[in-house]
Amino acid sequence: MIHTQSLHLSQDLIIRRDPQYFDSFTAFNFVNCKTYHLDHNQYRVLKLIEKRSTSEKDLFSSLGKGSKERGRGEEIISEFLKEGILLEKIFEKTKYNTTEDNLGKKQVRFIPNSKVPVASFPTRADIFLTHRCNMKCIHCNVSAGKPLKNEIDVDDWKNIFDQLEEEKIFKIQISGGESTIYPGFSELITYLGDKKFKTSVLTNANRLDDEIIELFAKSRISVGVSLDGATPDTHDPFRKSKGSFQRVLNNLRKFQDLGIQSTITTVIHKKNQHQIQQIFDICQEYGVKMLCFVFIDEVGRGVSAQDWMLSVEEKIKAREYFHEIYPKYKELFYATIVQPENYISTIKNSQQSVFCKAGTYSMAIDSDGTVFPCTMGVQLGAIPIGNATIKPLVEIWESKNWDLFRGEIPLNQLSACSNCSLNMNCSMKKCRMRSLLNGDIQGRPSGCPSAEMKEIEQAIFDKDCFN
Repeated sequence: MIHTQSLHLSQDLIIRRDPQYFDSFTAFNFVNCKTYHLDHNQYRVLKLIEKRSTSEKDLFSSLGKGSKERGRGEEIISEFLKEGILLEKIFEKTKYNTTEDNLGKKQVRFIPNSKVPVASFPTRADIFLTHRCNMKCIHCNVSAGKPLKNEIDVDDWKNIFDQLEEEKIFKIQISGGESTIYPGFSELITYLGDKKFKTSVLTNANRLDDEIIELFAKSRISVGVSLDGATPDTHDPFRKSKGSFQRVLNNLRKFQDLGIQSTITTVIHKKNQHQIQQIFDICQEYGVKMLCFVFIDEVGRGVSAQDWMLSVEEKIKAREYFHEIYPKYKELFYATIVQPENYISTIKNSQQSVFCKAGTYSMAIDSDGTVFPCTMGVQLGAIPIGNATIKPLVEIWESKNWDLFRGEIPLNQLSACSNCSLNMNCSMKKCRMRSLLNGDIQGRPSGCPSAEMKEIEQAIFDKDCFN
């Protein structure tokens, strides 16, 4: 017999209902980043417990009057106890209880006139804390260095983070520039440590001191690090900073010692393309949880990085090498590499309205408070939706300024994608910002998988012909 009066939700859990986003019921653990997709009964059980209405009579009568329904209720509770979603002990106050009295009372918000599935509020946000940077990296997407003229202060950011928590966002990712340069960075990290959502910080890991690293550990912040080579002679010139490689490794070791979850992103370029194996080895040695290989995008300073970019043939070799090596490390950490096949599904999608995560469950906030559809919007400075220092984020999310990203453009209006044989299988067609990167918001997106696959086929054909 389960005594429901002793049940309470894990304090690491966020529960949401998004009726316009596939009528979804979701629980998200912001510590281990595990997402639970719930059915209606599971959601009702959690909401009753969340509101502290935990008598057996209330709980099981909400599911129905028969023994079958009661059995289902007990089954749900047993499942949730096993998963750690529910805890069976005396309820104790924690630092997350400050807003608990309001949980379950908030009205579910509807986005007016949406033509596509859209969440009642974003589940994730990219936060560009500052455009300041201590480096001049070859490929930088935002040409970081100097701050924007009107970068917002600590109190403004705290207000934004309060709104994100109130609306039950799942996770945020803080970047820049170099976010650790922002005045008041430590104060904000301390503040975020008490917030009920997942926070990760992207950094070049070159100006971290022990105080900041210990603060990451205390605040349960995960850290994403840039490592663009397996040796100083491949990483440091790309980052234009002598000694950068060793500083990154030193800090990765500190993350490992303190149990801080770390990830690595590596830009594959001309000088490090032969070091994929060594990058894997570094991840293994330093306990990295995820490794992402990417290529240079022609945006920001990347436009002038032609001498560092791989040819089509070199990209083919890099991907082949990755897939040859990865199985040896698969049990240790997750790894991925950008390739056209990532955007091509075997399942056809006949949806004629074009939309992606931008404006449906995700947004980006620049260092002056401007809300953009996504990180590429920040990088291009294109299509601002509103400003978080002027209007509440809820009002910005409900704005008609998102319509372009919520199905306003039908597939048949896309000059290249509408005639492509892969358009029903391709997810890249949804990204209008990548098309804007090529100069035409309705044109072919930068990184078009169909175009790249044709280049690959031609390169292979040429190789066979001349060998």
